[in-house]
Amino acid sequence: MPSIIIFSKDRPMQLHAYLESLLLFSDAREEDITVLYFEIGGIDYSRVVKAFPAVNWVPETDFYSNLVATLDKAEPFTMFGCDDVVFTGSFSLKEAADALEADKACFGFSLRLGKNIKPLPKKISKQRAYLKWEWSTKRAHYNYPWELDATLYRKADILGILSTCKQKINNPNYLEANISLQPREFISRPCMMCFNDTSKAIVITVNRVQDTHCNPFDAALDTDVKTLNTLYNEEGKGLDIQTIAKMKSRAIHVGTEFFKLKTII
Repeated sequence: MPSIIIFSKDRPMQLHAYLESLLLFSDAREEDITVLYFEIGGIDYSRVVKAFPAVNWVPETDFYSNLVATLDKAEPFTMFGCDDVVFTGSFSLKEAADALEADKACFGFSLRLGKNIKPLPKKISKQRAYLKWEWSTKRAHYNYPWELDATLYRKADILGILSTCKQKINNPNYLEANISLQPREFISRPCMMCFNDTSKAIVITVNRVQDTHCNPFDAALDTDVKTLNTLYNEEGKGLDIQTIAKMKSRAIHVGTEFFKLKTII
């Protein structure tokens, strides 16, 4: 089975939803998952750690060193994940890895892309259960081959990218941005793949946990990390992944309209 490496900072509630939805909708197992997490300011991860005891939990001490050490132990196919992702439909990571293994031209297998994310590239081909395209397309999202939300890559390609990148990688935002700004410098495989179906993941952007990259988010509700920490750790609230999965979306990044809570005690 592929490995999954998840990056999390100060978002135990959101991380819980990532893990719960991944295990519900895919063939991933807890033992396939490593969470590299960072907690500050009274944010408490003990509850989510207890909820998923077979996950490999790695407290972040030095991001780059922790990342390389985790990759060294990973399987030949590895998916990155961020804690604001929720999976919304059934899929097989093994099938995605097999598809990449069979097609050396494909760099990654995206779970956040699908027929509902439009416009599709003009030149897109169907490979049985999969869609395939050249990521040099001008179509938004389909021309973004390197991202940390929900794409499966070859471990060898990831290590090659890290060895080529000369810029400092101090957090996940640098890991994504330093490569995605000039992808042709790091990526030789010309194509990408996804399932020939609707996308399997969304990114619910309702807070921001770093100040190095000012990514936009929807602040219409009280969803700052301290408020969500209180809701999760003291009031037993969590994201209602079953309700979220039934909501239709034509976007990768969504806002507070998808932030549905339930009691999880």
